[in-house]
Amino acid sequence: MKPVTKDADVKMTYNDNEYMASGAPVALTFEYGLVNDFLLEWNTKKKELADGTISANDYFEWKITWPHA
Repeated sequence: MKPVTKDADVKMTYNDNEYMASGAPVALTFEYGLVNDFLLEWNTKKKELADGTISANDYFEWKITWPHA
């Protein structure tokens, strides 16, 4: 996996139903590659967990071993 280096590497998404209970969405940006890399991969893993591609155990294992997984 290569680090995020520019805005073109990031695809912003918004799911209306996901944020209705908490109000308007807020976006944060970080100019630190490791944080960006983690957040992008975390988003992917959360989606995989939600759609059943990975189990809760796989997700937990990823969390405790990142970035070495």
